[in-house]
Amino acid sequence: MLEFERAWLANGCMNRRRSRLVLRSLRLHLLASLGVGAAILTSWWLRVEEARAPKELPQIAFGQAVAAGRTSLTPERLVLRDGQLTLVAMLETLTGATVSAPFGAPARLPELLLEDGPLPAAGIVLQRDDEPLRQLHPRMPERVLLIWPLDGDVPPGEVTIRFERQIFKLRDNLYGQASWLGHETAGELHATPEVTP
Repeated sequence: MLEFERAWLANGCMNRRRSRLVLRSLRLHLLASLGVGAAILTSWWLRVEEARAPKELPQIAFGQAVAAGRTSLTPERLVLRDGQLTLVAMLETLTGATVSAPFGAPARLPELLLEDGPLPAAGIVLQRDDEPLRQLHPRMPERVLLIWPLDGDVPPGEVTIRFERQIFKLRDNLYGQASWLGHETAGELHATPEVTP
């Protein structure tokens, strides 16, 4: 009887030791799996964040349309003349109605950036009659001049024009209806102005 009890106790101790080893192994596998899962989720989240808010702004070129929200603006050329910098561009409404605020309300016009910082907002006139732009009709693109008066000489070389886009939300949180909300940067144009007499 004693032999049987000893064998039973020895077998029980072995089983307990095996159970502890199995539990320890399972715990280590579980921790490793959690670590791998956390690494995958973190890398996925970083990719989503990078896609949502890219570090570098899109580069705009002459002839490339920029969606500004209600309107589309296509820069054509940048001219330096008579102490003012002028961006010649085609402007077209993307809505089916006449737009009195093509760059949103409050307006966020393209911004001219020099080495010293941004210049005050540009004036916008229609090229066809030099009248200020008051409204834009659907299916009637207009060539416009965005004019920045300069206090001094423009430093030689490239200047930067930053374009903004007004955000449209189909159902806003306040009224539960379609609405134009804030602005975000749509891209930048880097260009050297043409100097004309």
